[in-house]
Amino acid sequence: MEPSMFGRYPIKFAEIDNGGSSGDTTVVSGVTGKVIVVTSFWLVAAGATTVTFKSASTEITGGAAIAANGGVSAHGDFGLFETASGEDLNLNSSAAASVGGSMAYYFKEAGVGDGTDLL
Repeated sequence: MEPSMFGRYPIKFAEIDNGGSSGDTTVVSGVTGKVIVVTSFWLVAAGATTVTFKSASTEITGGAAIAANGGVSAHGDFGLFETASGEDLNLNSSAAASVGGSMAYYFKEAGVGDGTDLL
């Protein structure tokens, strides 16, 4: 049986690898009419850097400073953060340091479960 959120949203997994470059790296491509909800991630950096997740070019998390050979991880039962509808999920690294890891996420329809669907 495929893991899912609320029996409705299949959980997907993505590798994170910035190829050692600074700037934005697309982790998950956006889908029209859907948001990407991240439920967990872990990252390890070979060199000191600050990483930020973005919805296209807009920051959706604060920066996490990672020391050389250090890492960061987080898990949220219902989601940690999400993109805007149809936008790519990007990871930004402030330095040209190799950053790798993985994440769990799901797609949901824009406007569902954010309170606006109850209006």
